[in-house]
Amino acid sequence: DIANKVYLTYVCGNCKLVRPSLYKGVAGYCERCGCLDSSVTANSDFGISNEDMSKVYNAMDLYVQWHTNEGYGIPVMEALACGVPITGVDYSAVSEILTLGGGHKIPPIGFTQELESGRKFAVPNNEALAEYLKDFCLLPASVKSKMSVLARFSYENNWSIEQTYGTWIKAIESVKPKKSW
Repeated sequence: DIANKVYLTYVCGNCKLVRPSLYKGVAGYCERCGCLDSSVTANSDFGISNEDMSKVYNAMDLYVQWHTNEGYGIPVMEALACGVPITGVDYSAVSEILTLGGGHKIPPIGFTQELESGRKFAVPNNEALAEYLKDFCLLPASVKSKMSVLARFSYENNWSIEQTYGTWIKAIESVKPKKSW
């Protein structure tokens, strides 16, 4: 039963309280204001502040990207920016982020194809994740601390705004104007 095993971060739609809670499905009460059905999972589209979102990430020892349809992998990079070590399914854009971010790759056990679009999705390897989580939990605090420093360092060297600007400037400057311009 998922309801007593998975924690999500919820934000109250009424009073904006951010808090972790066991999975609630579509209904839930806010502990602060008592509103029913006011809670949604924390996300930037909802308007959660950067400060509160960084608190969510910094409450983690490890960020696990288990969904294989995340697109570019922004949450993985947000975790790195907050100095949170990462792991996830070795598939799509997340694979490159795991490599550059010093993360741990979990190989998929196979692939499935969506009928409507024909897109392929990786099937996560739950047993491999469970083994890695067990190993991670047994790491000394000093090793986890070094992993956090490496996570932040890799973010700054690969995806910081300064790094992004620099990459764009080099790309733009490398274009030679044509006579027809």
